[in-house]
Amino acid sequence: WRWLGGASPVEIGRGEAEVPAAANYGMFEYGLAAGKHWPEGQDEVDILQGDRLLGTARFRVRAGGD
Repeated sequence: WRWLGGASPVEIGRGEAEVPAAANYGMFEYGLAAGKHWPEGQDEVDILQGDRLLGTARFRVRAGGD
């Protein structure tokens, strides 16, 4: 997981999930340690199968509302 809001990408963290081969999709959760916050801005995450890059998803983190 990389934050793209600075001069160069900053790695936020790494995670792992197992998805059955016959599944059409997979879901996972990723949380930060207590006291840490998600940096606002553009982020991206790579989806790998072993060492093979299957794709990269970009998304934006925004401040929550009341």
